[in-house]
Amino acid sequence: MNQTQEIELAKQFYDKCFDILKKKAHDYAQEDDCFSNFKKIASICEVPTSKVFIMFMTVKIARLVELTKKGESQTGESMQDSCLDIANYGCLMSLYLGEDYEN
Repeated sequence: MNQTQEIELAKQFYDKCFDILKKKAHDYAQEDDCFSNFKKIASICEVPTSKVFIMFMTVKIARLVELTKKGESQTGESMQDSCLDIANYGCLMSLYLGEDYEN
């Protein structure tokens, strides 16, 4: 793969991430607070909200580790899907930290 192909494939990856983020935002958070679901989990678990993002990413990473041992999932969620989710959780955490909610 050359650099031009890499950039084009990365663009396609991030376009998919953006599409997923738009679709899931409506289902997982309140319209006036895109972090409401993460805050709710943080409150239930009595941890900082930033740790919830890390927990979600860690679950996806653990899933990838298992799938690399066993092969593709039988549930319909591919390894690629997990990579997209990790990227989106990273993006959301970055946005959250940029808002400086915990300080």
